[in-house]
Amino acid sequence: MKNLNQTKLKHWAEPVHRLLQEHKIKQVAMVPDAGHANLIRLCEADKGMQVVRLTSEEQGVALLSGA
Repeated sequence: MKNLNQTKLKHWAEPVHRLLQEHKIKQVAMVPDAGHANLIRLCEADKGMQVVRLTSEEQGVALLSGA
């Protein structure tokens, strides 16, 4: 079952990451989340993106509005 779930996550994570790249997203704010782990890894490995880890979603509002 774990492999099936990982495949599903990878399935949607790659197109979302490509979409972020296409729109030239350079800063990504996130709260660590196992369900988004593949997308987080893709963004962290992307040299063109800066990933900022937050402790709460509310921090993201201020961070991203400033960006």
